[in-house]
Amino acid sequence: AGISVGFCLFLVGDSGSYKTTLATLMLNHFGAFTKENLPGSFVATANSLERLAFSLKDVVMVIDDLYPTENIKEHEAMKSTLIRLVREFSNRVGRSRCNPDGSLRATYPPRGIGVFTMELSVPGQSTNARGLEIVCRKEAIDVEKLTAAQKDRHLLGFSMRDFIEYLADNFDDVVEAYRRDFPAARELFSADMAHGQLPEHCAALYLAFRQF
Repeated sequence: AGISVGFCLFLVGDSGSYKTTLATLMLNHFGAFTKENLPGSFVATANSLERLAFSLKDVVMVIDDLYPTENIKEHEAMKSTLIRLVREFSNRVGRSRCNPDGSLRATYPPRGIGVFTMELSVPGQSTNARGLEIVCRKEAIDVEKLTAAQKDRHLLGFSMRDFIEYLADNFDDVVEAYRRDFPAARELFSADMAHGQLPEHCAALYLAFRQF
């Protein structure tokens, strides 16, 4: 359809702020997930996460737990992985590599949406502008409602199935409406955003949630 959503979501908060719980609950739209079987983690290698991001097409990929550490080597490795993946998700490109004979290897661009949970803010203005940072605070969470949603999380897959069926039956109309409404939606957020890319991210999410 010529529409590409090139940004990530950053769930940022202290330990115990329910950011991983929220990300896991969201992921249940696409399968039966718990905090123990999330697709990705920042302790994994960047190459393995890149290949996983290619395999998980048209779904959410949660990469969990960017945490502060006094081990400088470990910290730099996780930060490097974050920056690389954010740029690959936002640009929809995979890392180019050559074979020993100089020919190009196959590339594996991300094909879904990246959601990152972290205790640290995204480093660098350019990297930060490639996603939306959502600050998670423990006191802002209604634990009773969260518990109820977790109890019924098996129903989320049914709602996503129905939504996909709706999109399939109304695809051309949905795309036309998105293109028509996008400029006005982007304008809604332009006044409050410091970086020029952020209103586009917000507009895309706004229209998607409204459609859902």
